Amino acid sequence: MVPSWAPQIQVFSHGSTGGFLTHCGWNSILKSIVNGVPLIAWPLFAKQKMNAVLLKDGLKVAFRANENGDGLVKREDIAKYAKELIEGEERQLLRTKMRRPKDAATMALSPDRSSTKSLAKVAQTWKKKNHEI
Repeated sequence: MVPSWAPQIQVFSHGSTGGFLTHCGWNSILKSIVNGVPLIAWPLFAKQKMNAVLLKDGLKVAFRANENGDGLVKREDIAKYAKELIEGEERQLLRTKMRRPKDAATMALSPDRSSTKSLAKVAQTWKKKNHEI
């Protein structure tokens, strides 16, 4: 675990990255999907809990860390999920399921596709407005 800032893109894209423990913030989810990295979802509050449901039950690309009666997640549970991501039977299933959203993200980010075109349009609008000032 990295307690402070880390170069997430390099970490996610590294071949030895077997999974990612996330609080289910949208940026980390997107980086994980783009790189095909399965997740251990540990949401803390608000929309993160909805994101965790989407990852586990909708896309089926994550394990969900469950709180005990005191609202805590035990380290043994996190260790169990981490071990499963590295060497367990469900590891390959999660990676296979992650392939579909990864491919969709790759396509959307390709030149002349939706995300690239939308970002270029925003940049042109800002550039135009900047010249008007």
